Amino acid sequence: MAIVDADGELVANQVSTQIDFHARFGGVVPEIASRKHVEVIVGVVDAALEEAARTLGLAGGAISPAELAAVGVTQGPGLV
Repeated sequence: MAIVDADGELVANQVSTQIDFHARFGGVVPEIASRKHVEVIVGVVDAALEEAARTLGLAGGAISPAELAAVGVTQGPGLV
């Protein structure tokens, strides 16, 4: 997850990978990948909000989701 400021500058970038986990199966298993995404997404979002606050020098530990002006996502084709 990335967060950019109003000037388009990157202020946070968090990644969660499943490469090692899926290696045992010889590739990505969509059902398992989907479940793993659900397990980690909240932590990734929280970490990005905290990183953005640190980068911007804000007190309080994290940016509130309510402070975001926009959210971009991808959708489809999907795993399940």
